[in-house]
Amino acid sequence: MCICHSFHLCASKAAEEMPADLEFLVRKSRNWLANSPLKRIVYDSSYAAINRGDMPKRLVQLVKTRWLAWAPAIDVLVFQWLELKTHFNMHAGSLRPSDKCTIGRKLNELFNDDSTLLLLLFLKSITMEIAGVNKAFQANSAEVSIIYECGF
Repeated sequence: MCICHSFHLCASKAAEEMPADLEFLVRKSRNWLANSPLKRIVYDSSYAAINRGDMPKRLVQLVKTRWLAWAPAIDVLVFQWLELKTHFNMHAGSLRPSDKCTIGRKLNELFNDDSTLLLLLFLKSITMEIAGVNKAFQANSAEVSIIYECGF
C-alpha cells in the first residue's frame, strides 16, 4: 500500500469520529447554492454587498471516496463563513412557521453555532496539512527535503 493511500485511509477513519453535522453542513451548503440559480443570485448579491462588490468563490463539491479532497471544500466554506451565516439568517428570517424548509433551517442553526466554526477551523488546518504532504508524495520528482520538513 502506498503512503498516499495510507493518508487517505487514516483521514477517512478519523473523519468517522467527527459529528455528522459537519458533513451535512459542507455538503448541503454547496448543494443549496449549486442547485438553485435564484438562491445563488441572492447569495452573490449579499456577498457583494458585504465585500464591496467582490464575487464569492464557488463552494467545492465533496467527493465521497476521497476524504482528502475535502480540504479545499472546508477552506472555501470557512473563508465565506460570515457571508454564508448572513445568507442563512436572512433565509430563516423570511420563513413562515408553516414553511417546510428543514435543510435551510438546519443550515442556519449550524452556521449560528460557534462550535461548528471551531470544528471546521480545526479540520481545515489538519486537512490542508495532510493534503499538502500527500501532494508532495504524489509528485513525479519528490523533494526529499520538503517531505522531511513536513515531519515524515
